[in-house]
Amino acid sequence: MPDTTGQQLLFGPTDVPATEAATPGSIGGGVKESPGLVIEMQVRELCPKPYPLHPKGCPNYGKRPTCPPAALPIGQVIDLDKPVWIAWNDFDLAGHVSLMKDRHPAWSDRQLRCVLYWQQTARRALRLRVKTFLKQQAEEFDRPGLIVVECPEACGVNVTETMRRVGVELEWPPVQVARQVALIGWPRPQTPQEG
Repeated sequence: MPDTTGQQLLFGPTDVPATEAATPGSIGGGVKESPGLVIEMQVRELCPKPYPLHPKGCPNYGKRPTCPPAALPIGQVIDLDKPVWIAWNDFDLAGHVSLMKDRHPAWSDRQLRCVLYWQQTARRALRLRVKTFLKQQAEEFDRPGLIVVECPEACGVNVTETMRRVGVELEWPPVQVARQVALIGWPRPQTPQEG
């Protein structure tokens, strides 16, 4: 695990608003300034790869503007010459599975872990954490205009390795804790040719 003693947790579980703390399944998370993103455009190639019950890969691939191939590389979205923050939510997947097993004892493990039953709740908690951070940055530090990338892997960021740089390990596949990750930064300025 990398040494993160010099990194300040800018917005962590102890200063989360009461409304976020009450989000079901949210057991923590935080916001840290990134010591550097791990950018590997080949992570976008995982999106169309088959996985259980999805023989053509992610159903959002090629359909959403925030997904490949339409999603721009991260360096064309966020100004990488300025600070970039990593925000994440920790969702208690093991607790969710236990609750669902009590409610549906005949379900398979795959059914108990199905993202349809927990992902939106987890994303809502992440969005609340990000919204609170953005408000703090605008009001306390005069940093308006920050933008959020909710799907960094679509922009070529290796999220697993980037999170490791801030001292947070991701489980693959998630068993105990599922983490949702977003990036926060300034928009990349347009060049005269783009304008």
